[in-house]
Amino acid sequence: MSTFGAEFEEVWPKPGTAIKLTEFGTNLLQKCLKVEKPVVSHIDIKSFIKKSSNFPVEFGTNTCRVISQPKERYPEIEKQIASAYPIIHERVLGLYLAFLEHKCKYGNDIERTFYNGMALTALVQRLLEKRCVVFMGADDNYLLLNGQEGFGGFHDVGTSAESGNLRLKHVLSYDEIKLSAFLSVSSHTEFLNDGNRFNCGVIEEDKSKIEPSGVIVGMIGGRFEVPDVMEWQ
Repeated sequence: MSTFGAEFEEVWPKPGTAIKLTEFGTNLLQKCLKVEKPVVSHIDIKSFIKKSSNFPVEFGTNTCRVISQPKERYPEIEKQIASAYPIIHERVLGLYLAFLEHKCKYGNDIERTFYNGMALTALVQRLLEKRCVVFMGADDNYLLLNGQEGFGGFHDVGTSAESGNLRLKHVLSYDEIKLSAFLSVSSHTEFLNDGNRFNCGVIEEDKSKIEPSGVIVGMIGGRFEVPDVMEWQ
């Protein structure tokens, strides 16, 4: 038996079980039927490069950016850009729907107003756009997209005590950070190296040592520094 106990050994989800949708959740899912899958013809690589150049935070390396690639590769890069999309487990889909319904019905005044009418796709987009560049440590050390650095204050996000840039309209709340930990982003890509933890974006000259291309999934690790919130729950 695992050191985590008998429950850890159980198959999840149990065979034959299904997501139980409420009328609220069903209506939100129906709206997702109109979501269009990205296509290459809609990709403007010049606009993409400009947006990347205007990104407010400096990239750790330029070797993996489009600006460092030869123009003859642009057609393939456009396909890779179009292939990027968020991924969640189907059970997390039910969790996101339940979250929106709960906040709309039982949230505080700020939350009910904020989440009212929010689509499921809008929540997923928000979980990607409003996350901090850096968020770590027991004191919630953070770096926002606008360059602001600090620590603490996230307990108040989404409440009457929120202030400054730490407001629900600008950043994720503790509850949303917990939800975003289940969210990954995937795309087709070409590989520079073997992807080890300390690869530093250095290009591997011997291509026989690495896979030339494949699918990459950006995942988020659990964060347990602050008791009784987020992943602790």
